[in-house]
Order: sequence, then C-alpha cells, then structure tokens
Amino acid sequence: MITDNTQAASPHPAETSQHDARARQAMNWYGFGSPVGLALLILSISLSAVCLRIAFFGLPG
Repeated sequence: MITDNTQAASPHPAETSQHDARARQAMNWYGFGSPVGLALLILSISLSAVCLRIAFFGLPG
C-alpha cells in the first residue's frame, strides 16, 4: 500500500508554510522581473561580454 507522506517530512506544518511564504517573497524580489534581479541580469551579461572581448582581443594597451 502506497501512502502520501508529504506532511510527514515536516514536524511543524506552520513553520513549513511560513518558510514557503518567505521563499516565494524572495523569488518575487530576486526574479528577473524585479529591480534587483534585472540589475543582476544586466550586470552578468555585461561582465560576460567584457570577458569575451578580453578573450578574443586581449587587454587594451
């Protein structure tokens, strides 16, 4: 017999729901639709472009 033990993993379901709520809030803030996530995305793209430029053309000077 197979049973669903999803609640058995957490002894405190209230803490789990609070943890899930905080995780959702963090994902909303750091996702690519938020100002922080968008800034991190732009920064990572520009850093990648600089690294590729240095790899192909070398350092300026």
